[in-house]
Amino acid sequence: MLCHQAAEAPVRYVRKIKPLSARNAEAYHAGKPATEAKQSGGSFTNTHVYLDPVSVRGRSGNIWRTWIQQRGGKIAQSVDDRHLTHVIVGESGTTADLPYAKLQAHGVHMVRSAWMEACLAQDKRLPEESFGGGTGTASGGSAGAAVQVSPAKRGHGPLWRYRKWLGKWLPEYDEMTIETEIALQAVFSWDRAQANGNAALVEAFAELYKYEDAVESTLEGADEDINPKDRIDRRALAYARAAAACMGCAFNIGEAVRRGDLDDDDLPFVGDVGARQVKELVLTGTCKELANYRADLAVSTSSGELRPETVGGATRRMFKKLPGVGSHAAYRWYKMGLRSFEDLEAATAGGRNVGLSTDQRFSLQHRANLLEDLPQDELEQMRSVVLDAIAKVRGSREGWRMTVVGGGRRGLPSHDGDFVISHPTESTAGLVRPLCEQLIKDRRMYGAASGMCKIQDTRMATHLDSIREHVEAAGRKGPKDNLLADR
Repeated sequence: MLCHQAAEAPVRYVRKIKPLSARNAEAYHAGKPATEAKQSGGSFTNTHVYLDPVSVRGRSGNIWRTWIQQRGGKIAQSVDDRHLTHVIVGESGTTADLPYAKLQAHGVHMVRSAWMEACLAQDKRLPEESFGGGTGTASGGSAGAAVQVSPAKRGHGPLWRYRKWLGKWLPEYDEMTIETEIALQAVFSWDRAQANGNAALVEAFAELYKYEDAVESTLEGADEDINPKDRIDRRALAYARAAAACMGCAFNIGEAVRRGDLDDDDLPFVGDVGARQVKELVLTGTCKELANYRADLAVSTSSGELRPETVGGATRRMFKKLPGVGSHAAYRWYKMGLRSFEDLEAATAGGRNVGLSTDQRFSLQHRANLLEDLPQDELEQMRSVVLDAIAKVRGSREGWRMTVVGGGRRGLPSHDGDFVISHPTESTAGLVRPLCEQLIKDRRMYGAASGMCKIQDTRMATHLDSIREHVEAAGRKGPKDNLLADR
């Protein structure tokens, strides 16, 4: 995969852990069936929540309303709701003219949006007091009044509970209110995970993520109104975040479990189900979801209801490893009774219509090379070949850099190579297409007609524009805003 970055507008994009962003949450929750909402535990049952219309607006507000209702809560239309339990205000400090004295008298929780973000991240209702959200903690009732955040226990911030996971604590961490901000202070290193004895947990959750990714968006009843590229499987996302939490953990999780001193909220982004799985993995070497997926059996929801659409997870994951094969094709082949690439080849040779696209047919033919790990020497050879092609396209190789990224940079096994091409003074705009044409001419790349060749020379630019629009829409800027910087 080739990515280009214009020299005149460098953008640093760092992603260490995936929070449940506004875009991701909206993509998944927009059409979530009511039956699944009940399975989430009803953590907001008996709550009536009012979102301040001045400081809480736009996409985030819509996501929160849907999320609260799916967990048993109700959205109050005004602060005069006689069942009101919560008022949520934004971080700007400017709110509507709220009757603070009346709300305080009725014991209504006044909380900032950081509490709602944390609840959404952990998929459960968290104690309001931990986020400075005691009842009636507000200043006077004039327009523009701001909710006052009460000091956290022992003089530390609301995320103090993660000090053990982080392995350190600095004074500035007390000002952080969102889990993602703390997560970005951690060290995410495979070598460190091995040294701390957490590598097996990382691998297990990463494997679970791959199974969920293989079965996502293939389910009957999936929301057809959401673009498949935007649809986010919350279970796959939860496993990815659990793997990251184990990788960034500063202590040996297994030892803590065996001593009995690992609390359910010691690991960020790991909810009740994840905490249960951590303990099962430590004590037995597996968990029921992992065991079922490996055996091609269906897995169950957290409430015990069988998910029949997840059957064949291991086989479908195997098919999806082949470049050009997505979840739908893997599911179709599984339902046709195919259980291996040899079965797929035999079916094709026998005249069965398995729906192979040009890309899939090419990948199947060359699967031995496409699925084997790429040695480091071949990775370096690829880099040299591409730089030579750049010299032919731009007239000189001087100054051009081709940086290995992804698993290759970390020395991890991978079946492909990812690179970023850059130059200190020249723009890379318009480079990708002529570069690919040169590589095809040099017989170093297959053409589109004979193999897999996809050119997406505008994808990165579009992605960066999307990030900028999101930041501007949120009205929050600056290097301290780690959540937006992460996105």
